[in-house]
Amino acid sequence: LMPVVDALTGKGWRVRYLCQEDLAAASKDKRNCWLDRLRQLPGVAGRPHVQQVLGALAERLQMGWLAADEGRFACGISYKLMLALIVAQRG
Repeated sequence: LMPVVDALTGKGWRVRYLCQEDLAAASKDKRNCWLDRLRQLPGVAGRPHVQQVLGALAERLQMGWLAADEGRFACGISYKLMLALIVAQRG
């Protein structure tokens, strides 16, 4: 991803990499609690490789949701800023 980050930064965009540290502690705790319950299910209990795959999938899904929320938030700010500029130019 660094070539994309470098290219956008070179064009004046403020860019940073979204990572686990951006996830709230409460969200991480909820994921761990959910995974603990899943680990007790038949077919999962006693099978560490299945538990690891479930953990990795849960982490990726959660980070994907966080990225989507961040993107929607950023788009909302951009849209509101654009509308404010249009109104200011007309006024």
